[in-house]
Amino acid sequence: MKSQKVNELLSRRKKCAIYIRVSSERQVQGFSLDGQKRELIEYAKSKQLEVADIYVEEGKSGKSIEGRDAFQKMMYDVTRQDSEVGYVLVFKLSRFGRNIRDILNSINILNKYGINLLTKEEGIDSSSSMGGLMITIIGTLAEVERENIITQTMLGREEKSRQGGWCGGLAPLGYSVQDERLVKNEYAYLIELIFDKYVNENVGIKGIVDYLNKNGIKKPIPKNKLDYRFTDWSTHTIKAILDNPVYTGYIVFGRRRTVECVNQKTGEIEYKLKKQDKENYVWSDEQAHEQIISKEMFDLAQLKRKNRACKGNRQIGQAPVHLLSGLLKCPECGSGMVVNYNKWEKKDGTVRKTRTYICGHYNRSGAYGECNRNGIAADLIEKEVVEYTKRLIHNDKFTDYVKMRIGQSIDVTEIEKELAEHDKKLKALERNKNILEKEIDNLLDDDKVASRKRIDMNKRLDKIYLDMDSVETERAECQERLDAVKQQQLNEQNIYKILLEFDRIYEKLSLEDKGKLLHSLISEIQLYNKDEIMESKTYIKKIKFAFDVQNVDNNLGDKGNNVETIVGLQRQDM
Repeated sequence: MKSQKVNELLSRRKKCAIYIRVSSERQVQGFSLDGQKRELIEYAKSKQLEVADIYVEEGKSGKSIEGRDAFQKMMYDVTRQDSEVGYVLVFKLSRFGRNIRDILNSINILNKYGINLLTKEEGIDSSSSMGGLMITIIGTLAEVERENIITQTMLGREEKSRQGGWCGGLAPLGYSVQDERLVKNEYAYLIELIFDKYVNENVGIKGIVDYLNKNGIKKPIPKNKLDYRFTDWSTHTIKAILDNPVYTGYIVFGRRRTVECVNQKTGEIEYKLKKQDKENYVWSDEQAHEQIISKEMFDLAQLKRKNRACKGNRQIGQAPVHLLSGLLKCPECGSGMVVNYNKWEKKDGTVRKTRTYICGHYNRSGAYGECNRNGIAADLIEKEVVEYTKRLIHNDKFTDYVKMRIGQSIDVTEIEKELAEHDKKLKALERNKNILEKEIDNLLDDDKVASRKRIDMNKRLDKIYLDMDSVETERAECQERLDAVKQQQLNEQNIYKILLEFDRIYEKLSLEDKGKLLHSLISEIQLYNKDEIMESKTYIKKIKFAFDVQNVDNNLGDKGNNVETIVGLQRQDM
């Protein structure tokens, strides 16, 4: 069945594209440009394929497809709608690329357009089941190598855990680390207090948070942790303590493990920490340190956690997408604000719903924490942000500025000069390499010191190759910086174009798309506190837009709202 489909494809697409790459590394076994071209043309004839075009890449490394202009042009040409190309021919797979991810990604793109890859040297035909298997094996080898490294590391840490050793990281609250072992410290009483409240006094997690914060009991800050903003307790901290079996005196490893998963947005494979089932934990063979709570109390706490989970009205918190989640900042502590969603039925049978943005830290730490609720009605603030944005785009000075920015080029002169300098060095090295290779070829066998000369010349040749590889690497990094700057410019121009059409398109978008649009335009919204709201008659203090609008008058309306701008469009370290 498979061969029949292949034959049908061949009958429709008899043409092929030949891709040839000669890297700057020394070519051996006759893999020259002319040699590859000649053999691939003959190979195409043997496969009864007509050569549509030949793409030649001279002096390019196969480390990445970046900077390989002929390769990118080939990929563009063969995937065009009017293309008659059914195959891409290369001399060997390493000529197609040496970066496994690039090879597999490029093959996947070709396959989407019904195009297959043929390699003469290995005999790979991606249209056949064996060819597909070989490609899969190539990708698998890279994954196996990575998995072996992870496995070896994990085995070492697991064995250390079984022997009662601490595998690194911050010690859990109530313990300190001495000689790679956990030792109880002066904060162990807090752990006892938390478990006692939860198990014996039947106080819930939120109640424990309120008790600790109300009584002024501060959360200890680790000595080597410098980025702590708050010393109050939160539900997250209490849950983490109740679920940590280390307090029973045992070392437990593997509660979270790095696992392979697929990014739902990009479709690429990535690795994330994921909480594991308890049966997969690795316990020390015996108690490794002094326990703070008994195993029985810990088990009781886990039983209560399980029984109390997933109760209550599951509709609460299942709200739709919120336009300003992640953008609004608490006017008091600067934490991100979250939506508090409520729904209930009144005595007369009518259903009441409210959506309120509240301080995210307050949401975790409660009424006795270090910040206040600072609630603001979602409908009101969302409406004001949209109106504010519309006022901005109706400002003549801003509109003129946006139109000026569209099509404006970013100065990349210095990066291009750097690229040119790398190219100049590569040409010089290539010239020296060719001269030296000719000298080696011209050595006469009857020369008494020919052998010694060859050894000396080959050492010099090896040095040239090392220098070329170093320059190629620097050039590739420079090209990446140039591409990043150009991508930033493209993103900025797209945003500016959307801004000019904001009035016309916003109301026609779905709620989800409205949220995406606002998040693409805005990076942060700062709010007035309650007293300032009474005075200013508005909620918004500042909006930090995710694009550059400098030189535009800050005063955009009668309310005196001012705009602060940040160039935040995927700017990367150069």
